[in-house]
Amino acid sequence: MASVARLSSSALRTSLRASPFNARLTAFNAARCYSSKNQTLKERFAELLPEKIEEVKALRKEHGSKVIDKVTLDQVYGGARGIKCLVWEGSVLDSEEGIRFRGKTIPECQELLPKAPGGKEPLPEGKSLLASPDR
Repeated sequence: MASVARLSSSALRTSLRASPFNARLTAFNAARCYSSKNQTLKERFAELLPEKIEEVKALRKEHGSKVIDKVTLDQVYGGARGIKCLVWEGSVLDSEEGIRFRGKTIPECQELLPKAPGGKEPLPEGKSLLASPDR
């Protein structure tokens, strides 16, 4: 059975390699991947990470011995409910302004995030830019 699967996958690879359409598609995708002038989110994180690491080190050095909360064993085994133990910058729901993503309202996000050419609303993947520490 394994030899049949190996043979069929090998035959499939050979047929795909021989296709002139596949060659054009591969060339198109390669050009598309390497023609981007924008910095990727991963590259941006790598650029900003050393600064954030230093900020956390300074915070821990200055305030590392401060007691934040009293914790019981039941709380630890109960899923950390009610324990103040997480640094988090996410979304906040305000009864007056609505939801905020990293401190920005929806209208601010609509203004800030990239749109498709001729589009009026932000691209869905543009929201990932809010994950960037400097946004």
